[in-house]
Amino acid sequence: MLEVKSNGELSPAELDALTEEWCGQESDGWGEGFEQRPIKTEDGELYVRFWNSGKDFFIKPEQELKKPLMQGFGMQMGGM
Repeated sequence: MLEVKSNGELSPAELDALTEEWCGQESDGWGEGFEQRPIKTEDGELYVRFWNSGKDFFIKPEQELKKPLMQGFGMQMGGM
């Protein structure tokens, strides 16, 4: 989890810029350096990667991630 603290609410442009910067860090900066360092375990070395180029990689604000969950709590089941 990445936590960002600001002195006010971010504008949409600022949020986009922050997201792009963090994607860059995940792929070529911090993330690349991390994935090149093995973590030694009993069973050998473990390599961790936080980024991939697939469509299943995304970065979203917490409120956006929670939105589908919150909507699910209001659902009601019906029957005949």
